[in-house]
Order: sequence, then C-alpha cells, then structure tokens
Amino acid sequence: MAGIASTTLQSIGSIFVSRLIDQNTKESRTIDGDNDNQGKLHLWRIKFEIDKVVALTRCHCSVCRKESGASFATLAHVRRERFRLISDEGLINPGYEWTPGHSRSFCKRCGSPAPKYIEATRMVSVPAGLLDDDPGVRPSMHVFTSSKVAWVDLNDDLQKYEKWVPGFVPEDLASG
Repeated sequence: MAGIASTTLQSIGSIFVSRLIDQNTKESRTIDGDNDNQGKLHLWRIKFEIDKVVALTRCHCSVCRKESGASFATLAHVRRERFRLISDEGLINPGYEWTPGHSRSFCKRCGSPAPKYIEATRMVSVPAGLLDDDPGVRPSMHVFTSSKVAWVDLNDDLQKYEKWVPGFVPEDLASG
C-alpha cells in the first residue's frame, strides 16, 4: 500500500516549464533576502528555501491524483540553483519508480510528498502545498485533463491539455 501512495508521474507538470516561463513572465517575481519562500513537510523535519518559483501547473493524471489524495496536484517548478534543502536530506525517500526515471520523493518519517530534482528538466518539482508563502506566480495550465475527476469543473482561463503539452512528451514515454 505504501508503494501505491508514494507513486506519481515524475515528469508531469515539470516537463512543461519551458513553455510556462513565457506565460508567467508578467507574474513572476524574485524572492530574495529575508523574503525567501520557505516550505516544510507535515512534521517539519524536511525544510527548504526557494528563491523563485518559475511556474505552477495543475496535473489531473491518475498517478498525481492518487499520490496527492486530491482532485489534482499543483506542482511548483524551481530551478535547481534557486532551491536549498536546509534540513536532513537523509529523511527523503527517492520514491518508487513506476517506470524508469519517473518517481516522486516522500518523507521517510511521515510519508508526505517531498521536493525532487528532475534531471530531464533540470528543475526541482515541489508539491505546491508544501510552500509556506505566496510563490509569486499563479497556475498557468491544466495537464492530463482527459483523466480529471468528474466533479471538477475547469471553468478558468488556464490552458488545458488532454495529455502532455504538444512537443513536451518525455522521450522515454513518447512510444508508450
């Protein structure tokens, strides 16, 4: 059961960051000095700081829904050099790989989802609910809307994609 709860599609949301940067330019702000955005997991044992969130995406795929326990997952995307883990990295379980190269990290102690660096995008994917402060950007798209739950209506003005954003399907999943 623990393996099921900790699985998620590693690349969903974060693979689209290149396109999102352009969409969020007007809303993005740099957080510096005493204004660093901080976050922590449920039991506060894993803590981190972020200088700037590049983008937020809402993923409706079944893996993200199951992993988050919510109707969709909102993921914050952060450049690696703007993310600092300020507590024990040893508490982070790298996660179950549902397919090679695709997993989601979680806390070994409480099971909360944890930030994870994604090699393919060179970004850190952070479950947005872990952020303590306003990230300075707003969600800019819904992905995997073909998998959304029936009780969620998408009546906002965000871009909507039934699956992957065209042109951003991870190479290892393109044939599957």
